[in-house]
Amino acid sequence: MTNQHISPISIIGLGPMGTALAETLLAHNHSVTVWNRTPGRADALVEKGARPAESSAVAIAASPISIVCLSDYDAVWQVLEPAGAAVSGRALVNLTSGTPNEARAVQDWVTARGAGYLDGAIMVRRRWSAIRNRCSFTAVRVRSSMPTG
Repeated sequence: MTNQHISPISIIGLGPMGTALAETLLAHNHSVTVWNRTPGRADALVEKGARPAESSAVAIAASPISIVCLSDYDAVWQVLEPAGAAVSGRALVNLTSGTPNEARAVQDWVTARGAGYLDGAIMVRRRWSAIRNRCSFTAVRVRSSMPTG
């Protein structure tokens, strides 16, 4: 079965997991925009077809869905606060490790700006190369209760 509508997705944070997510999305024909606080991290993904963004705000604005995969919530705030209004009308999937209170604080910030929010986690039990090989999906579907007005 072929997916008729493959949504563009932005990946913010290009450590091992963010890179694996971006590579998998590219392999499944998604239009992927990437951004990382260390600019050179995007180069290999750009060679594979990803579009680089100059800032987190540009990355978020480029796609209806942005996946944030950062080391901790301090990093999330450093990335999201400058993006400000760019989150409005978008969906943010946050895969950063932290506490429930940290996740709720980001959720409150994101939803106050008119965006949908989904918090998730990544559990790593195998080597990164094994994760890259096992990470496969044909589409990311995020259904949220985004404000309509």
